[in-house]
Amino acid sequence: MGLQRIDQAELDQYKKTLKVCSMDALYIKNDGEIYLFEFKNVRKSHVPWKELYEKAHDSLFVLQALLFPDFSLRACAERINFYVIYNNNSITEQENNSEAFEGIRNTIQTWAKAADRYPILWGLGLYEGTFYKKVMTIDVADFEREFLPLIYG
Repeated sequence: MGLQRIDQAELDQYKKTLKVCSMDALYIKNDGEIYLFEFKNVRKSHVPWKELYEKAHDSLFVLQALLFPDFSLRACAERINFYVIYNNNSITEQENNSEAFEGIRNTIQTWAKAADRYPILWGLGLYEGTFYKKVMTIDVADFEREFLPLIYG
């Protein structure tokens, strides 16, 4: 059986079923540097990390298609910064982390001290230097204190 031609009505119906995810906020500086922000009002251990992968992909493709159609994905990636801001203080009671989570967290903290003050969580580091210029996962208090003035200053 060979390939069948897809009817335009079928294609239109298929497009309606597609779900596109995007970041919560977009900021474009005068120098062309782009910042995408995803805000999660939960502790870092409760962030729905699978959703972040969808948003990382979809946001880049939507930006490229709508704002920079003449740019390659690589050219877009060289100017886009992706921030995930979580809130470790959103829950007042102490969180019970698993022993495995504690081990992973301690390992990440060790790496972070050597490489960067803020570790890239949830495996999102694979997007840094590929889909995005910079990827940052950071608590809201640290973000407001250290990065907000740099971005909007």
